[in-house]
This record gives sequence, structure tokens and C-alpha cells, in this order.
Amino acid sequence: YGYHGAMAEEGTLGQRWIIDLVLTLDITAAAAHDDLEQTVDYTRIYNVCRKCVETDRFKLIESLAGHIIDSIFAASAMKSLRDASVSFSTSLIATVVEPFHVPS
Repeated sequence: YGYHGAMAEEGTLGQRWIIDLVLTLDITAAAAHDDLEQTVDYTRIYNVCRKCVETDRFKLIESLAGHIIDSIFAASAMKSLRDASVSFSTSLIATVVEPFHVPS
């Protein structure tokens, strides 16, 4: 649940956010060695997304998308993380935003 958007109601009432996150990874080493240390920590990624949505506030969803992606790259020391994109849907305004990509 977060309070993002340019409309006053979005900042006051908030809304449920559904995040569709796509990560592009090089999984060669993790797959070959069955080693969790050689891939991203999906629990950590989830927690980063959740914190961004629940704690921070943005008027533009593009700003939220950029913040989520920047935070994921900052939290992931994995060299295997190559690219990320995010799209949203919300309960207050029925909309889907085209994926927002930030290549590494």
C-alpha cells in the first residue's frame, strides 16, 4: 500500500500497488553450481520493492519506477543482474504503465 500520484486523493487515501518486476540475469554460474551466492536474493529484492512503495512518496509513477530500479541495483552486489524493468497497476486508477527500463 502506498501514497503515490499527482492527485490529492492519491496522497491522502493511498492505494494498493501491484508491481510487476522483470530482472534480466546471467544465471550461468548459479545454475552450474546450484549456488545461491551466485544469483540475486529474491527475498531482498522483494523487501526493497516493498520499502520503496510503502515508505517513499512520489507524484510521478515514473519517479517511483526509477527509484525502485535504482534501489534494486544498489542493494544487489550481483554482477549477474543486467537489467530491470517495472510496470504498475493500482486500485484507485486502473492503468498499466509501459515497462520502465534502466540498463546497467
